[in-house]
Amino acid sequence: MLIEGLGLVTEDLLVALTTDGDNEFSTNENPFSVQSERNFPTALSYLGVVAVVVAFPIKIGFSKKIKNRVTDYNNMTATGSHRSNENKLDFITNSSGIGLRLTLN
Repeated sequence: MLIEGLGLVTEDLLVALTTDGDNEFSTNENPFSVQSERNFPTALSYLGVVAVVVAFPIKIGFSKKIKNRVTDYNNMTATGSHRSNENKLDFITNSSGIGLRLTLN
């Protein structure tokens, strides 16, 4: 989001700098020119700024979550507590019939 937001603002700025504001229209008999204003910033710039502003808290929050998760994992392996998934498949018989029981931990 950060790179896309900066790209949108840059694109809008480049378009504003490279256009001169003159629009030429022509018909079969009469070509004419219309002078218009350059519109900067446009909706692309506003969208880019919003994307950049939203990207900062997301980037900071995910960095903290990743660091916390790595620290938790390192602490878990250092203390020797292993959370292993022990899956069991049991064959069950009773008066109602036979079946399989899968236990996921």
